[in-house]
Amino acid sequence: MKKFLSMLLILALAASVFTACGDKPASSGSTTDAPAASSSEPEPQEPPYDPAVLTGLPKSDDYPEGQRVTAVMVNNISNTSYQQARPQNGLSEADVLIEIKVEGGITRFCALFTDYRDLPEICPVRSARDQFFQLILPLQPLYVHIGESVVQTQYVKDYSYQDMDLNLDRMGDFPRDASKGNVAREHTAYVDGDFIQKAIDALGADTRRDYTSPIFDFVNYNEPARVLTGDNALGITIEHSQSYRTYFDWDAAAGKYLMSQYSYAARDILPSTDANNGTQLSFDNVIVLFTDFDVYPDPGGSGYDLQKVDYTFGGVDGAIHRAAGPGLTAACRTLGGCAVGEAKLTAGYELPCRYVIHTVGPVWQGGEHGERALLASCYRRSLELARQHGCETIAFPLISTGAYGYPKPQAMQVAVETIVQFLMENDMTVYLVVFSKDALMVGGKLFGQVTAYIDDVYVDTHLDLAREVLFITI
Repeated sequence: MKKFLSMLLILALAASVFTACGDKPASSGSTTDAPAASSSEPEPQEPPYDPAVLTGLPKSDDYPEGQRVTAVMVNNISNTSYQQARPQNGLSEADVLIEIKVEGGITRFCALFTDYRDLPEICPVRSARDQFFQLILPLQPLYVHIGESVVQTQYVKDYSYQDMDLNLDRMGDFPRDASKGNVAREHTAYVDGDFIQKAIDALGADTRRDYTSPIFDFVNYNEPARVLTGDNALGITIEHSQSYRTYFDWDAAAGKYLMSQYSYAARDILPSTDANNGTQLSFDNVIVLFTDFDVYPDPGGSGYDLQKVDYTFGGVDGAIHRAAGPGLTAACRTLGGCAVGEAKLTAGYELPCRYVIHTVGPVWQGGEHGERALLASCYRRSLELARQHGCETIAFPLISTGAYGYPKPQAMQVAVETIVQFLMENDMTVYLVVFSKDALMVGGKLFGQVTAYIDDVYVDTHLDLAREVLFITI
């Protein structure tokens, strides 16, 4: 027990040293030290960083604080003059635009908007697919679409997303843009701010959400712009399929990438324009995500080659996969998935460890959807698996605090309490690895609470056992 308590005290001291940023040495607490001279100059304070969730820029005066962002599925087919969705309406207003391949080799868009209330016409609205839903899920947006794939239907059920899912099929009818001319009817449906509000009222959608972090790890707008190195990316070509290719060309005068697409109907590369204003779509940043595509099984014989996209390569998970090599990825495909709060185990492959334990953390939804219990279950089930396989040591990241948005103070509290409860009955060394300054500061504040918890609950009944909990910062 002395080993455990000593470790906590040492780490508490280390945390205080790491968070001391000045040039003066930390006080030793000695009563013989001369008192420090007071300074009339106030300590400089870092300006607040409170970015807009989709752009990373300072929030405007009319920013919709506490409101969910909105995601709208938009068609992109351009096979013939009849099967034609281009030019679309409203895409130049999107804060983020996502393009991914769907069935039949075509692509589709998901346009993200900060505020649905003042949206112009967005057309043509199309059905939902899970490869988009998985990407936007951490944002918990209002998800606007007409219809969905069978796989997406299951995702909505699995994530209890009904309160944020604006499937306009449930509305019975929606507006059509007659100016689209002689095109298939499914390429004429549109929404705007007024109709989205109507759908929210009719379907009882939950529009409230407080965001704790932006969609990307943007450079703080109070800091100098990042100076990039490497070759200039003057042009980008993305080939989704033989007939669907997207091009981005750098316009130095505008300081933006201008978007064009190959049109099979025209047999030519054409500028991607917004039918609302005739402008070519342009972007400050283009992010290309490379990943594996497969096809979902089709037991019903529908003939649709619904695309199955593998997103298991980001964040801590992605770093582990890259270090472990292709064997780990192949092993994960045999696991049959993993439910939120559960854990599964594979070999470590090229990693310097025997095993990798895989767990799925909860997406933060405000704390009223069982997130705490699910997060605790992630740690508990992982620890149980480690014990069953004879592990003496296990290392955790701070689960769910990245893209899934779980607030770090609350996540740290859950992690520490669950780990300590496990160690009351089991011998194991547990590492909790944190990756940011704010997480470290949160961890430092918890050390006193953890020590008190151990003194109150642990010492009296477990004096014969030694335990270690290590906090590591990167």
